[in-house]
Amino acid sequence: AGEKVKEITRKAMTGEIDFKQALRERARLLKGLRVEVLEAIAENLEITPGAEEL
Repeated sequence: AGEKVKEITRKAMTGEIDFKQALRERARLLKGLRVEVLEAIAENLEITPGAEEL
């Protein structure tokens, strides 16, 4: 999944896809994961300064 996230990020940064589409594609990668995995992701997620305001 890491490589897929990198590709989505690259496309968003180069303007190939917009923010909403990138967010949807990233969310699709989470579908089907166990709750424990999602909780671990949430606990280790680093929020970029200022991103919470978006």
